[in-house]
Amino acid sequence: RGLGGTGKAEQVVDSNSQVSNTEFISQQQAFDTLKEQFPGKYDGPNSPITAADMPQSIRITLKDPNQFRDVESAVVGLDGVSRVQDVHKLLQPIYTTISRLKWGGFATAVVLVIAALLLVANTIRLAAFARRREIGIMRLVGASDIYIQAPFILEISVAALIGGILASGAMFVIKALIVDHGLKAAFGGILTYIGWGAVWGTVPYL
Repeated sequence: RGLGGTGKAEQVVDSNSQVSNTEFISQQQAFDTLKEQFPGKYDGPNSPITAADMPQSIRITLKDPNQFRDVESAVVGLDGVSRVQDVHKLLQPIYTTISRLKWGGFATAVVLVIAALLLVANTIRLAAFARRREIGIMRLVGASDIYIQAPFILEISVAALIGGILASGAMFVIKALIVDHGLKAAFGGILTYIGWGAVWGTVPYL
């Protein structure tokens, strides 16, 4: 939470048992952050905003983010405190979107797994039906079940291997292009990203 103003408010938050740590942000620090967010807009002597226009603030990290009412009630109304800002409310739309994407991805994965199982079963049936004459001849000459099934197993194994290679390649492309050069560029350090270790660790499962 950001608290506009200092003084007694700083003493109150430092002594509160719910506060993990605090960070005082001066007017100059706030102005430097603004210039980083909007490069070139507030540089130079003709800038419409200067460091003197920025408020001082105290950034608070709580031990339990859900237990914020005690700290909020303790500082609201103190001299020098203009407002109390809950960063979680600002980030809530991002958290909601991520949650929806997560459950949407899970539902899509379940549908794809079911579709893959049905496709494999149907493909085996069609392959066996297309070769019913050859299978009948092999049975007549006394071929064992494993000898008859081996070509089908080999064919499916090769197809699965190719599918796994393509899926792994797609995963590397998504990690390199969408995650590293897309999401990181858009959101910076706000989100926690999948690392290359997780990508390489998924390849054997595929």
